[in-house]
Amino acid sequence: RGGDPVMFMPTKRVKITLDIPALVEAGVIPEEMADQIPTELRWEIKKSVLYRHEMMMLDIIGTNKFMRDINIMNPGYIRDVYPLVDRYSVQDGMNHKLTPFPRTGSRYTERTADYFLNGVDGQPLKWGNLNSDIYVDPISLNMGTVQRQTMTVLADEEMRKGNIDRARGLLDNCRAAFPAPAFPVDVYAVYIYTGNNTHVDVIDLYKQVYGVEEARNLWQQAFDYYDSEVAYLARFRGEKAEGVRQQLQNDLQIVSLLKDQASRTLGDSELAAKADKVLNGFSTMYY
Repeated sequence: RGGDPVMFMPTKRVKITLDIPALVEAGVIPEEMADQIPTELRWEIKKSVLYRHEMMMLDIIGTNKFMRDINIMNPGYIRDVYPLVDRYSVQDGMNHKLTPFPRTGSRYTERTADYFLNGVDGQPLKWGNLNSDIYVDPISLNMGTVQRQTMTVLADEEMRKGNIDRARGLLDNCRAAFPAPAFPVDVYAVYIYTGNNTHVDVIDLYKQVYGVEEARNLWQQAFDYYDSEVAYLARFRGEKAEGVRQQLQNDLQIVSLLKDQASRTLGDSELAAKADKVLNGFSTMYY
């Protein structure tokens, strides 16, 4: 009352009717898959308030109906309004391309590994001097961490295919572009969740690609990072201690993960004991 008019959608349930023959003719759907793909996509929006950019995204998807490529930078940006995005997309280079059918194999197109290995038209990728001695702002740090994870997961896929040289090349490029300390060796550098209860144990990947010594070095960098974090957070008392309690618990959970990696992945009791010493200092705290 007395303000701008409010626009609203009468339902949270959305559907798109697909023109399968047209999508096959356009090369969006492989002909051999045509009979396996439902003619409708249905989903329910997960939030109560939609912003203009979210309405725009729904309009683009509904109007386009996959007849032309729809590319986004990160599936998380539209997950609330299009929760199918995690299964109905594939990463092509740095972009995530929406698809009218669920992904069944790799989350990456075949050219994506080549893109991160070799760049474009013979020119290697440039990362804006993020590997020089400069301050990396939070936005660049976040985006660089995302690319670091992508290259690492691709390396894991190549390793599983037996392509150790390609796996090493991806990890080499990753380490050169996003080195520590500008990009901390935190949990996102040693353990990457890839969905559907699967993950990449990066310590194990390093062990396979570079050998156990490099894997130990990576583990040590991660341990030093969280050992320092825990020591800092443990200094607070009273209300301030309550304010950082959740972060301290999160860090201790990661130390526990590192202990498990030291034991299971590296078979190194000394490293496991270092993590255990930190955990024992907080034996009364749930982590």
